[in-house]
Amino acid sequence: MKESISNIIFYWDGGMSKERKKILDDALYSARLHNPTRPIYLVSNTVTKDQLDPAYNIFIDKWDESIYEPLESLPNINQIKQIYKNVHARERSDLFRLLLLYKYGGTYVDTDDISIRPLPEYTRLINSFCSSYDPHTCHYSSVGPEDCVPGDYRELKGYEHINMFPRNDCWVNFEPNHFMIREILFDKRFTERNTGVHISDEFSWQRLTLEIIKNNIDKIGLEFNFTLNLLYLYESHVAFCSHWDMCLNGGPVCDVWPIDRSHKDWGHYKTNETEALDVFNKMLDAYEFAPFLWLHDKCGNPEWQIDDLEDNKDYLISTYILNNTRRQYKSLSLQIIT
Repeated sequence: MKESISNIIFYWDGGMSKERKKILDDALYSARLHNPTRPIYLVSNTVTKDQLDPAYNIFIDKWDESIYEPLESLPNINQIKQIYKNVHARERSDLFRLLLLYKYGGTYVDTDDISIRPLPEYTRLINSFCSSYDPHTCHYSSVGPEDCVPGDYRELKGYEHINMFPRNDCWVNFEPNHFMIREILFDKRFTERNTGVHISDEFSWQRLTLEIIKNNIDKIGLEFNFTLNLLYLYESHVAFCSHWDMCLNGGPVCDVWPIDRSHKDWGHYKTNETEALDVFNKMLDAYEFAPFLWLHDKCGNPEWQIDDLEDNKDYLISTYILNNTRRQYKSLSLQIIT
């Protein structure tokens, strides 16, 4: 991999069912659909190039201990390597995304996030940490809504009273060696820890990111940005993660969602394609810097495994968005091949 702000980087290790592979393909191929000229890398020691459609030109990079190069000055670097050799791939990815973005630059994306529009040009958005709509799951990291990033810094005006919590699913257009990623990597709560960092620990990468953003808040819009890079829907477990995700406290996406929390179908609402895509377009209009959508159930949603939706049958809003995305990237593949 070369240093470039143009990079789009995914990571996967471990086994993979055919259902999970279908979602991985969605993430990779939709990224190519919307970003035809950017280099796209899947960093993996378990996925091989023959498992991907060559028409989409996805590079596979294997990783070795050289990935830890940004941390080589630490006296306990060997301990860190040993810890992250033995953790679950989920925890390893949380560290590796930081190391890869710091060393090479670009955009990191989780493998359960599909692309829904082109990445912003560097002249419009650079070094962008990902925000949530609201405080979201800050309680996972023992953080209260009042301690999140003040709503005055949100991109969508009219909701300044609602603070925001960072996510680490997709960070966009980072320059290599960005000072804030270095601050995160060299925080003593990580470097002196004797276990891997888990998302639900009191100390988490999201909490560290929050603190680094707040410590550098005077540089927002200058040396870094904090924008909503990832849309997510009030379906399945996401609809019940917090009071915010149950829309009990309002918010921009709650205002365009077709039902409220009192509806009997909250969390599993199904509708027709017209309404589903209308909701989706309203979300896109609200968040102009959001190039990704979270497939929150990964391979666990049977609707997302369907190749041909039935006419005159209602589906989840996410199912229509995913189905529409698949049609587009499969059409692109045919154009490339022919």
